[in-house]
Amino acid sequence: MAPFSEEDKILIKSLYEYKGYKARQFITEFPDNVWTKNCINRLPVKLRKFGTVDRQRQTTQCEY
Repeated sequence: MAPFSEEDKILIKSLYEYKGYKARQFITEFPDNVWTKNCINRLPVKLRKFGTVDRQRQTTQCEY
Protein backbone atom coordinates (compact mmCIF):
# COMPACT_ATOMS: atom_id res chain seq x y z
CA MET A 1 0.00 0.00 0.00
CA ALA A 2 1.41 3.35 -1.01
CA PRO A 3 1.35 5.87 1.83
CA PHE A 4 -0.35 9.16 1.07
CA SER A 5 1.03 12.47 2.24
CA GLU A 6 -1.39 14.99 3.70
CA GLU A 7 -1.16 16.97 0.44
CA ASP A 8 -2.05 13.85 -1.56
CA LYS A 9 -5.10 13.20 0.62
CA ILE A 10 -6.32 16.77 0.21
CA LEU A 11 -5.78 16.62 -3.55
CA ILE A 12 -7.62 13.31 -3.91
CA LYS A 13 -10.47 14.49 -1.69
CA SER A 14 -10.87 17.75 -3.62
CA LEU A 15 -10.76 16.21 -7.08
CA TYR A 16 -13.13 13.44 -6.01
CA GLU A 17 -15.68 15.83 -4.52
CA TYR A 18 -15.57 18.71 -7.00
CA LYS A 19 -14.63 17.09 -10.31
CA GLY A 20 -15.88 13.53 -9.79
CA TYR A 21 -12.51 11.88 -10.42
CA LYS A 22 -12.33 8.09 -10.24
CA ALA A 23 -9.29 5.98 -9.34
CA ARG A 24 -8.22 5.39 -12.94
CA GLN A 25 -8.26 9.15 -13.62
CA PHE A 26 -5.92 9.76 -10.67
CA ILE A 27 -3.49 7.11 -11.92
CA THR A 28 -3.39 8.53 -15.45
CA GLU A 29 -3.32 12.16 -14.30
CA PHE A 30 -0.46 11.63 -11.82
CA PRO A 31 1.76 8.84 -13.28
CA ASP A 32 4.78 9.78 -11.13
CA ASN A 33 3.01 8.68 -7.96
CA VAL A 34 2.99 4.99 -7.08
CA TRP A 35 -0.67 4.89 -6.14
CA THR A 36 -2.63 1.74 -6.75
CA LYS A 37 -6.27 1.72 -7.76
CA ASN A 38 -7.23 -0.05 -4.55
CA CYS A 39 -5.46 2.50 -2.34
CA ILE A 40 -7.13 5.42 -4.10
CA ASN A 41 -10.56 3.78 -3.82
CA ARG A 42 -10.23 3.54 -0.02
CA LEU A 43 -10.08 7.31 0.50
CA PRO A 44 -13.53 8.12 -0.97
CA VAL A 45 -14.99 5.26 1.06
CA LYS A 46 -13.54 6.80 4.22
CA LEU A 47 -14.78 10.19 3.09
CA ARG A 48 -18.35 8.97 2.60
CA LYS A 49 -18.34 6.95 5.81
CA PHE A 50 -16.65 9.39 8.21
CA GLY A 51 -16.72 12.73 6.39
CA THR A 52 -12.94 13.01 6.44
CA VAL A 53 -9.89 11.21 5.07
CA ASP A 54 -7.93 11.76 8.30
CA ARG A 55 -7.17 8.87 10.60
CA GLN A 56 -9.87 8.13 13.13
CA ARG A 57 -9.11 7.97 16.82
CA GLN A 58 -10.06 4.78 18.53
CA THR A 59 -12.34 5.30 21.47
CA THR A 60 -12.37 1.94 23.17
CA GLN A 61 -13.07 1.57 26.83
CA CYS A 62 -11.51 -1.22 28.79
CA GLU A 63 -13.49 -2.67 31.66
CA TYR A 64 -11.53 -4.29 34.45
